[in-house]
Amino acid sequence: MDGSQKLPQRLLGTVRDCLAAGRPITRLALAVAAWMRYVGGRDESGRTIEVADPLASTFASIADAHRGDPAAHARALLGLTAVFGDDLPQDPRFTRPVTAWLESLHAHGAARTVRTATRGRDAPAARTNPELSRSTMKPIDLHPDRLFPADPSVRDLARALYATVKDLPIVSPHGHTDPQWYATTRRSRRRGAPHQAGPLRLPHAL
Repeated sequence: MDGSQKLPQRLLGTVRDCLAAGRPITRLALAVAAWMRYVGGRDESGRTIEVADPLASTFASIADAHRGDPAAHARALLGLTAVFGDDLPQDPRFTRPVTAWLESLHAHGAARTVRTATRGRDAPAARTNPELSRSTMKPIDLHPDRLFPADPSVRDLARALYATVKDLPIVSPHGHTDPQWYATTRRSRRRGAPHQAGPLRLPHAL
């Protein structure tokens, strides 16, 4: 759900980091292709999928225009700069394996395609350099904005908000947890020392 908003943060940032470091993106490309298969709006039996995404109507128009042509479908989706930016659609190291995996998902189905990937194989025409080894790889230099939204105006706001909280302790309650758990903190000075409980104090800014 909301894949057009989550993909840039949760997958494409990692794709960019791997490409910059010369690392393979075989399975990352499969994940992107699987998302493309989903937003095509039909499952493997031809039944309609209700695509839950702010760009659902755009995806539907693209899918209808390229039904039966996975490569054209991939090119059209890659043209959405709000999702893929300007760089990835121009990089064949990304576009070729994504397109190949999408073609495989259509031709062979998800189960066979995933088996191919988990056995360490590449999609057709998406083979990486077999000579690539750890000794030839550059260290990954993670971009500090990799988890922020792709929209520059929203990214600036996210960066400013993050700067105010990045050094604070993480409190990440979920809906299924008891809020009382977060009312006190437990800490010890050394391993094996008795736990001490005290009130949880958070800045007023939060």
